[in-house]
Order: sequence, then structure tokens, then C-alpha cells
Amino acid sequence: MVADMSVSVFLTPSFLIDICKSFLPFIGYWKMSLLCAGVPTYKPCNVTKGKVYLDSNGCKSANEVEVTTCGGSCGTYAMYSLEANMMERSCTCCREVSTTKKEVEMICPDGSKFNHSYIHINKCGCQRTECVTPEATQVARSRRRRR
Repeated sequence: MVADMSVSVFLTPSFLIDICKSFLPFIGYWKMSLLCAGVPTYKPCNVTKGKVYLDSNGCKSANEVEVTTCGGSCGTYAMYSLEANMMERSCTCCREVSTTKKEVEMICPDGSKFNHSYIHINKCGCQRTECVTPEATQVARSRRRRR
């Protein structure tokens, strides 16, 4: 687990923005007071586990199954660059990095049994993705409505 990090410094605004921007993609559990004012603390991208009985067409898993999901922060940001005179964006998403195919025995009300396979997430990680601007999202939505 990554420790919580706090930085308090008084430097020029452009230098602070550069430092803040450089830390964002790399710190999972981060808090940079003054340096990144207004940026909340997030949990890192990680696997979350739970146990449930699977149900498929009225048939139920013989035992509880460990289900997994990926969730958490990956340091995505958008900020105005004075030097480039435009918005700079870094987009990452928390997603599966390593998975395993597992099987569970399913039991049906009539007593019949069958094996059901499912995907188990072993590891999650932050991966770069395309940053979509609100304008592009709006254009795509309006095109879909016209069809």
C-alpha cells in the first residue's frame, strides 16, 4: 500500500503546476496540500473482492465464488498550459492487467449439474486511454440521436 503524501511549499504558480502535474500520474494514494489545491484524495487502482453465489437460468453455483472488480484513481487530469496556450490532458483508466479463467459447478433445480467458466481479475493497473473532450462526446451523442 502506498503511503499518503503531503507536500506544502510556496513557489511560483507555474512551477507548482509543473510539480503537481508530474506527480499526478504516478501517485496512487496522494494528497498534495497547497500544491494541488482542490484536488481530492483518492484510493489507488486496485482489485476489490467479494463473495457471491452465481445464478444462471435458475441454476446456482454449488459454492460461493470470489468475484473481482477493478476500481480506484489513476491520476487523470486536464489543465491549461500557459506555454502551449491550450489544454493538456492525461487520461488513464483503472482496468484489469492480469486475469485467470476459472470454473464453478452449477446446480439446477432439477438436480442436473454443469460447469460454468468466468473471468477472475488477479491484478489491476492504470493504463493510458484517449481523452475525449466534452464537445466530442456531445457531437457523438447528437449523431446517434439522428439515426
